[in-house]
Amino acid sequence: MNTRLLPRSISSPVVFLAVAAALFLVLVALRQVTPAPPLAHAQTTDLGCLSGYAWSDNIGWIDFTCSNVPVRSSGTIEGYAWANPSDDVALTNNIGWISFNPADTATCGAAARITGTALSGWAKAISADGNGWDGCISLSGSSPSYGVTLSGGTGTSGGLTGYAWGSDVVGWIDFAHTTGNSGITFTTTYIPGPSGPTPLLQGPTQVRKGTTATLTYTVTSPSVEGCTIVGINGYNSGVLYPTDGVPGSVTTTAINANTRFTLTCGTAVASITVGIIPIFQEI
Repeated sequence: MNTRLLPRSISSPVVFLAVAAALFLVLVALRQVTPAPPLAHAQTTDLGCLSGYAWSDNIGWIDFTCSNVPVRSSGTIEGYAWANPSDDVALTNNIGWISFNPADTATCGAAARITGTALSGWAKAISADGNGWDGCISLSGSSPSYGVTLSGGTGTSGGLTGYAWGSDVVGWIDFAHTTGNSGITFTTTYIPGPSGPTPLLQGPTQVRKGTTATLTYTVTSPSVEGCTIVGINGYNSGVLYPTDGVPGSVTTTAINANTRFTLTCGTAVASITVGIIPIFQEI
């Protein structure tokens, strides 16, 4: 793929801004007739999604719709953006769908992904197949140095900046163009869960010597490997598989001395001690 010098600043004469704004309004109107993405499938936005408008001097606005461009928990970008030059009202010369799906971009290179604050890998204009150009769009490169970056990283919603390169047909794609309601934004929908299991173990503080005790356990975010309760008197519950936040119980073997019981779930533990009720004799 050929590369070029980085594009000049987007600061342009008033005439260019007026034309770009007018083209944007036409794109908004055309968006109403944008077809559904090819091979549409259920979109599970593990980390979040990309939305907004990027700009190419060659092909115009590129529409990212959140439900169509998910970012998976691995950081991989999937789905489709719609590239429809807004000066082509008849829709006869549009680029069409730009795919981020690894199955489409494999002929270009690595899958598109976000790692920290940097985007890497490839997208592809799928209308290029069989039409004399490869359609490959690089999200970062070193000759010259260019790329798209995300403010805040994948854990924080924020805007994208920088340029991708789409060969002579697509040219430079600006992810932070500011004319009209444009610029690409990452919106995170990821809510971190507990850092690990949180166990709670409860039971009587004292029992009569030689009797058993009922222990109640509750585990928030239990480990998939299960939990165990053991006592220093040799009691072992075996592997328990608690339901998240739902109490369970076990009955110990006979307790003949003060006994400590420990609930272990992964690296998290909770313990209680069950004592023996003193026996008093008259003198």
